[in-house]
Amino acid sequence: LVASSPAIRDGIAYVATTKGRLVAFDAATGRRLWRRQLGSSIESSPVLFAQALYVGTLDGDLFKLDRRTGAITWRVKAPGPIKSAVAIWDKKVIVGDYAGHVSAYSRQNGVRLWATTSPGKRFRGPGRFYAGPAVSYGRVYIGNINSRVVALQVDTGAIAWVFSAKEFVYSSAAIANRTVFVGSYDKQLYALDAVEGDVRWK
Repeated sequence: LVASSPAIRDGIAYVATTKGRLVAFDAATGRRLWRRQLGSSIESSPVLFAQALYVGTLDGDLFKLDRRTGAITWRVKAPGPIKSAVAIWDKKVIVGDYAGHVSAYSRQNGVRLWATTSPGKRFRGPGRFYAGPAVSYGRVYIGNINSRVVALQVDTGAIAWVFSAKEFVYSSAAIANRTVFVGSYDKQLYALDAVEGDVRWK
């Protein structure tokens, strides 16, 4: 089964499966070019950056692979299962996990640069991250299943602000004109000020 979105570049489609396989196909013919077994089930959509491919697994493994050959460049263990796509910002790979952490890793070698958890009253307990992160204005914006949208400083992981919706935030945010647009299971689309987190409209 395929539970994530494919990535496509230069006529090659990259697809992850729930059986833990990452597969590259010729987008014109469907011919398989390579296949890599990554262990556990994959719901994370693969992300392309330069000549690399980044993807996470439900075992919490985060991989960087050579997109041309499927060779593994590095593999690191996140604090929890990875269900979303990563975001790439400068020299960082940023990802949320289902144990309630947002982490940043070095693109070069996979070393963890920072990790932020989401415990406490501001989050109503550990906030598992199903949505993928979005990065802009020097901040990471990401929603969790405890109805929170969190803004973190991209350099340190420090919390800039937290917004509370009324239900799960499964969707990834879109950002434009210093506004964070994000939907929730409470049937609302929110437009939030990217700097302060205040509601512009809903």
